[in-house]
Amino acid sequence: MAHVHSPLSDDVSDFDSALDALVTSGGYEPGFNAIAMATSSAVGYFREQCPSCVILITDEPATTNISEDAPETKEDAIAALEARNAYFLGIILPGAISSDDYGPNPGSVAEATGGEIFDIREFRNDPGPVLAVILEKCVQKIIEESSADVSVTKLATPEPVTVGEELVYTIEVTNNGPADAL
Repeated sequence: MAHVHSPLSDDVSDFDSALDALVTSGGYEPGFNAIAMATSSAVGYFREQCPSCVILITDEPATTNISEDAPETKEDAIAALEARNAYFLGIILPGAISSDDYGPNPGSVAEATGGEIFDIREFRNDPGPVLAVILEKCVQKIIEESSADVSVTKLATPEPVTVGEELVYTIEVTNNGPADAL
């Protein structure tokens, strides 16, 4: 069942604690329910129509996990993303059902919201390239949807990063006006 591990925060220790709380249980993963939860007020405050990114990591299709406890459908997930002006990025196990549920097939969550999917196996082997693309896509979505003149500077250090070394992403966003950025 989808649940919030950490409300929105700019505190890295909150994020680390939420990651530490994740467990592999062998239970089912209701992906459409998780998408609806990620766009709800349960995760914290979103400004109306402020562009955002929803990232789902799962190795299960969503359609087979719709239940009484998690009744959300693909249409519900798409509507929730659209209501929050959210861009969907899925790290999934590709397959016929997952491609119809999450993407990239026509009518999928990614296709309907202009999002993208990534292969969870590639992410497990080397998450760096997938995270770099996700970061780029999220930043681009925010820039495209902003009515203000917003500039974004990204920096990844160190470069190159060696095995076992920490990679740090720094993002600086500047509003050059004339309008307020949402």
